Amino acid sequence: MDAHGLRFCQDTSRAAAELLRRRFGLADPADLRPRLAVDLLVAAFHCALDAWTSSPGTPTRGDLATHLRTACAALPASLSLTVAPAPAP
Repeated sequence: MDAHGLRFCQDTSRAAAELLRRRFGLADPADLRPRLAVDLLVAAFHCALDAWTSSPGTPTRGDLATHLRTACAALPASLSLTVAPAPAP
């Protein structure tokens, strides 16, 4: 079941990236930006889904949408995140 699910996700992401290429005239199949954009959106959705499912009570679809907007808003800062090693204990 896991392999089937992964294959489905892969095929869906490829199709979405191809749709972006056609829609925005990105003819170069080696251009990684459409696929990365899809993968970032999928990652944001996974973060939103994690937050939504761990919410107390009975979360609504509106709550999921709010979590998704929050996750998408964090994407630009995540791309420019800089880190340094933690100080030794």
